[in-house]
Amino acid sequence: MNIDDLKNIFEKEFKDYIVGIKLINNKNAEFDNFEFFNKELNEYLNSRNFKLYKHQVEGLNLLYKNKNLIVTTPTASGKSHIFRLYIIDNILKYPNKTFLLIYPLRALLYDQYEKFEELIKDFENYTNKKINIKMKFILGDLTYSEKEKIIRERPNLILTTIDNLHLYILKNHDKLFYFFRNLDLIVVDELHSYRGVFGTNAAYTFRRLIRLLKYFYKNNNFKILTLSATLRNPIEFAKNMFDLDFELIDKDYSNKYRKYIICLDPKSSSSRLLLKRSIRILLENNIKSLIFIESKKGVELLRLESQDLDKYNKIYTYKASYLREKRKEIEQKFKSGEYLILLTTPALELGIDIGEIRSVVNYGIPREGISSIIQRFGRSGRISDSIDIMIFKKDALDFYYSTNINEFLDRIEKNKLDNIPLNLDNEKVIKRHLKYLINEFGRIDKSILNDLEKKYLEELEKENIVSKIKDPLFGKEYYKLNTQVIYSGLRNISDKVYYVVDLTKEEEDMIKRIKKREGLIRIINMLKGKGKILEEMDEHSFYDYLLPGMVYYSSGKAIRITDYYNIDNVTFVFFRPEFSNIETSPIYYEDVKIINTIDKKVINDWEIYLGEIKVKKEFVGYIEKYKMGENHIQNINYYEKSINYEFNTKAIWIIIPERYQKELESIYYNFFLDKLKKYIGKKKYNINIDEILNFSSTISKDFFYEKYRGLASKKIKEIIGEFLERNYGIKDNILIFLVKKIVDYESSFRSGLHAIEHNIIKISPVVTFVDSQELGGYSYPIHPQTNKPTIFIYEGYESGVGLAEILYNNIEKLIKKSIISLNKCKCLDGCPRCTYSPKCGNYNEYLDKYSGRFIYKIFLNTKISN
Repeated sequence: MNIDDLKNIFEKEFKDYIVGIKLINNKNAEFDNFEFFNKELNEYLNSRNFKLYKHQVEGLNLLYKNKNLIVTTPTASGKSHIFRLYIIDNILKYPNKTFLLIYPLRALLYDQYEKFEELIKDFENYTNKKINIKMKFILGDLTYSEKEKIIRERPNLILTTIDNLHLYILKNHDKLFYFFRNLDLIVVDELHSYRGVFGTNAAYTFRRLIRLLKYFYKNNNFKILTLSATLRNPIEFAKNMFDLDFELIDKDYSNKYRKYIICLDPKSSSSRLLLKRSIRILLENNIKSLIFIESKKGVELLRLESQDLDKYNKIYTYKASYLREKRKEIEQKFKSGEYLILLTTPALELGIDIGEIRSVVNYGIPREGISSIIQRFGRSGRISDSIDIMIFKKDALDFYYSTNINEFLDRIEKNKLDNIPLNLDNEKVIKRHLKYLINEFGRIDKSILNDLEKKYLEELEKENIVSKIKDPLFGKEYYKLNTQVIYSGLRNISDKVYYVVDLTKEEEDMIKRIKKREGLIRIINMLKGKGKILEEMDEHSFYDYLLPGMVYYSSGKAIRITDYYNIDNVTFVFFRPEFSNIETSPIYYEDVKIINTIDKKVINDWEIYLGEIKVKKEFVGYIEKYKMGENHIQNINYYEKSINYEFNTKAIWIIIPERYQKELESIYYNFFLDKLKKYIGKKKYNINIDEILNFSSTISKDFFYEKYRGLASKKIKEIIGEFLERNYGIKDNILIFLVKKIVDYESSFRSGLHAIEHNIIKISPVVTFVDSQELGGYSYPIHPQTNKPTIFIYEGYESGVGLAEILYNNIEKLIKKSIISLNKCKCLDGCPRCTYSPKCGNYNEYLDKYSGRFIYKIFLNTKISN
């Protein structure tokens, strides 16, 4: 079908919901020539009519000059061919050279492995010669003996993930002596995916690799080629990631086809309904499509909802959690046309080849903002015109972009990701990787470290984790470890590891008899070997999901946490099976203490600070919810002894003048009292307003919150409804709402601060490439240190990863956008588009968008009218 006809169908179907349409025109390719060492390679390319784009030739020229290179041309511009052709040519001329390809995800690695294998076989068929390429991949799902076998085969081309580089290759590098000694090219794909905590850990992992090459193997001939989506700060980001200088190729000379982008906002309808109608159109018109949903659960639910449309089994799901064979089968069936539409998690966001895609539908703005959408929309239109659909959900970030549609479409067309923050100053991360580095070297000379690393090395010495030794022959000082190192994952800051273990009571008792660290690695390896470890979790996940009594879902099954046992930095989490319809969340009290201030600025009469804080959470129990028949049941369970968790991190905090509280409470009360009186008059209800006010003064929000937590507002509305029906015979939800706002007046200031905190966090991806889930917040009507109303927004990881600085530098912009966001939302009393957050520790109680609006209006010093 012609893409213009398809656009017309969408326009007719969704005429009431379209908020923006953009046409991105086609662009013709520009080519160039390159002479390889091996003339047969040029002849092969000519025989296949394989023309090189100008940017590919530029990249090859720089690699052959031994330059480190970052290539940031868009998706489907042929970046991978640069290193594939370079490797084939160099192995033919220099058989001893070796090559290392590093990927962020296994699924992408498998795809690249197969593409490279196809190219090699096709070239061998053309030349009728066998190339001496021993290509292998090293991944975590291989057994130890399988990895050992690969190493014994002496591969000259290894594909791995950053996780397996860290967890296996670097700590076993001595078994790959020949490989590292002759390593010529390191390829790091999808560089833009290394951000946040993962990015900080990745940077120090790459530094460990580079130092081993330089100082252990005396290899100074290697170079790095890194590939990325288009970035605003590519050279700076690559230099920070690898601590090396880079050349940049960012101009794209590949062919581009026409593309329409259509944006749909559900308004008063259901975004899910718009999604289903879009699937129907694509199915009816035989359009090969990807539908992006953020969660595995969401993908499965959408498939169930779409079954009535899918008469010929043309729709299927795709998830990274599928086994490789399953993923490969789905990819093949999509390529062949057996499947027409894939409902996918972000697993297909990166460059996995699944053939022609004529349409991408994206459901909701991802938590990290539109950077992921740029990647997803780049999947369509590689060999023909395409149409992409953006369906906004009812969430704050979606709401922002749906009401600022030109900003959204301009950023998509420019095809550049935001600056990616990379913090290299995190003490916890540096200390972790120093221990790994010493373990991998055996001992290190501190002269290979930078000043910050030297400082933390000395701290490790004071903590008796490392010690200084002197070489008896040359008298040189080195540092060695005093204890064994347990390697933890790259997605967390601390070196604490939490293992969810499936054990018998006898095995659990055996674990609890271990009192010392010695032998711990042997126990962990034994449990891994027997398949007793279900999952390895980080510290934040432990407190979010794995506290005693809580229900967690692993491999599709529900488990109830029974206990945990800690030895040094390792915690074993024990469980029993549980029914699968229970949801739990922790109950905790939070406190924030300011440690030091880094910077300060003033906006109007608000003081904004950047600094370091201590966050303390006291976990006192958990809430469990489940459905029994038509009834929703909630139980609140308290621990006999609370569980405490605290960490230091970076934050911004906003100090607001004390006068705001009285002004806000007066405005709030009079606003809703006036609304209540007018509504009663309009409806001609025979109600005594003084009785209503007296009744509302007897309801204590604090009492209901302590008793019902997340159901407090619901219970208060029920009591108000019963009062109105019993005394006046009235059933009226608007009247209940207005009376409840009179009840809410007592906590209105606190609730307004809370609303502003939530909203700023939710829209933070507008100004930077940040996942809002990596931020936390807490608001005080009076903070004990500032003695004023204070809103804290902090990084959720110990010591921070650079997000607070970006928020501080952009706080004026964020406040302006937050004011617009809160005022534009037309919901009655708060919703996911303006204030609600699924991770709120107060269960979205003490949260009032009207109070937030009024605080902002005082801030702007504008007159508030009804």
